[in-house]
Amino acid sequence: TGSTYTLNIYNANGTNLYSFNLDGSAADGTWLASQQISLPVGRAYIRIDGYNSWASWGKTYTLNAGWIWSTTAVPSISGTPQVGRTLTAVTGTWSPTPDVLGFQWFRSGTAITGATGKTYALLAADYGKTITLKVTASKAGYPSITKTSAATAVVAKGSLTAPVPTITGTAKVGSTLTAVPGTWGPSPVTLSYQWKANGVAIIGATAATYKPAAADAGKTLTVTVTGTKTGYTTAAKTSTATAIVAKGSLTAPVPTITGTAKVGSTLTAVPGTWGPAPVTLTYQWKANGVAILGATAATYKVAAADTGKTLTITVTGTKTGYTTTAKTSAATAAVV
Repeated sequence: TGSTYTLNIYNANGTNLYSFNLDGSAADGTWLASQQISLPVGRAYIRIDGYNSWASWGKTYTLNAGWIWSTTAVPSISGTPQVGRTLTAVTGTWSPTPDVLGFQWFRSGTAITGATGKTYALLAADYGKTITLKVTASKAGYPSITKTSAATAVVAKGSLTAPVPTITGTAKVGSTLTAVPGTWGPSPVTLSYQWKANGVAIIGATAATYKPAAADAGKTLTVTVTGTKTGYTTAAKTSTATAIVAKGSLTAPVPTITGTAKVGSTLTAVPGTWGPAPVTLTYQWKANGVAILGATAATYKVAAADTGKTLTITVTGTKTGYTTTAKTSAATAAVV
């Protein structure tokens, strides 16, 4: 009870190294057991003094002596603090050599779940944060000790692997072109597309495929692929240009003629299905291959001048952005 004890530690020469006042609540040794005392090499002495008649003798004190670390290195971190990069622990030199080194990585002071290896791959969640590392050394007979590194710079956004896209298909009105984006990484990366004609964005052309329109004829086409991923800098790559877009080719069937090749009868041209619709069709009737003046409708009433001749119909299809195409029917029998 009261301040009844003083514990002193001396070296072999009698020099006082440590003194502790122990009151009644500390007399059971609990408090003293938490103190770490570095003893000199060789012999040391302990003396306990009681100052008044309240002292209670018969106490037993145990000195737990163990080794101490002579060198405990502060760890550091190597690598670039950027999302997608890998950081590596530099543990430094410890003496003696630890039996085990434990690692724990921290994100702005909060332990990162599962990040207990010597290396750490930076995640999107690390962007804008600092990274530190705690290294704990353990060795039989030594107290475990933990050292913390200095923080890294703020983690920057990562850089995407962004190849230059290519275009497959024929640069021709009505044909389908396909963007080939290449392999972006680290996967998954969200990709978006923008087709351009002579470098100008085509409104609504934002799919991986594009069918050149009539307005594209005579122009070159490119596709710009943009990659986005959380924690990474958005990247955009543009393909090389296609050849100049050629006019499209119309679907042009051979027309036929219905009716009787007889003076006064009406013949009708059957043009078939032209495409892509709509296609503007014009007609020209011919007698023995010579155009009949004014006979430019889909029907024709056979005239007396056609007697003994064969008749044909030439159908011509036109559409903006497409090559004008003409198809001629087989000839009728000789007009009677």
